[in-house]
Amino acid sequence: MRLRWAVPFAATGCWYSPPDVAIVKEIPISPGEVGGVAFVACVLDGDTVDLYACGLENGGETIRMLGINTPEIEHPGEPAECWGDEAAAETSGLLLGREVLVTYDGGKREDLYGRTLAYLWAIDQTLEDLSDLPGIAEVVELDSDLAEDGRALLINEYLAAQGHARVYGPEVFGELKLQARLEAAQAAAEVAGRGLWGACEEAR
Repeated sequence: MRLRWAVPFAATGCWYSPPDVAIVKEIPISPGEVGGVAFVACVLDGDTVDLYACGLENGGETIRMLGINTPEIEHPGEPAECWGDEAAAETSGLLLGREVLVTYDGGKREDLYGRTLAYLWAIDQTLEDLSDLPGIAEVVELDSDLAEDGRALLINEYLAAQGHARVYGPEVFGELKLQARLEAAQAAAEVAGRGLWGACEEAR
């Protein structure tokens, strides 16, 4: 695990960590669907991160987490949406400076903005670092093929389960392989009033 210090990087509006870690290993499971383990160098908002380095011009790859949508943070001329800052802070705390496993759904690989659509998983040391967070035990897999010890946490699902993200319907990216799983996570968050479901009037 290569945890690095992180400071706000005003020029890009994201959180930045030194971009000195590339892919650390390839995992040959389900060819074409598993990308490998990479370092999260930059968190752009609640559902978007840069791997390897902060910014495409520096060799980074922008990942848009598949199947979920977090409220927007502040942009020039546009105020932050309800729970946007909280969702971005949650993703930063979960992933910034840590290694994640990247997998794909088998459908579209990019969105309209050229961002890679992917699932992000916490395994190995990253999952160990997150293991005491609320709700982890409810969504962590115990018999996953993605990790040697069988334990894997789907970050997309965790964000939905904790009320930091809404789940897209099939009309956006098609029927995802994990669609039902993500929708169940959102339903649990709604019932419990977690995150945006309890804080944002428009979500009720």
